[in-house]
Amino acid sequence: MKRGHINSVVMGLIKDSGKNEIDLEKDLESFRKDFWMKNIIDASSEALKQAALARNYALKLSPLVDMSFFQNILDPVENSARKAIKEQEEFLDFLKTYKSK
Repeated sequence: MKRGHINSVVMGLIKDSGKNEIDLEKDLESFRKDFWMKNIIDASSEALKQAALARNYALKLSPLVDMSFFQNILDPVENSARKAIKEQEEFLDFLKTYKSK
């Protein structure tokens, strides 16, 4: 977002903010918080869903093509999405522990 790039995650953050105008200096920290509290799960879940669809289509082509090509593309996407979900869960657990003290 800071580089002027708009992707589906940034669009979700903007939409969820309900703002008509965004001031990056003022709003960036709020967007970061929103991303880690909610949007990371949505984005990661969508990535896993799309990777699963791609893997299923690739499997249909497996008699014709080398599956390692598709695995090399899809494995990092799936691993990153799972890692992000795990890190968000650990972060929320940390917050619960921190708040309970």
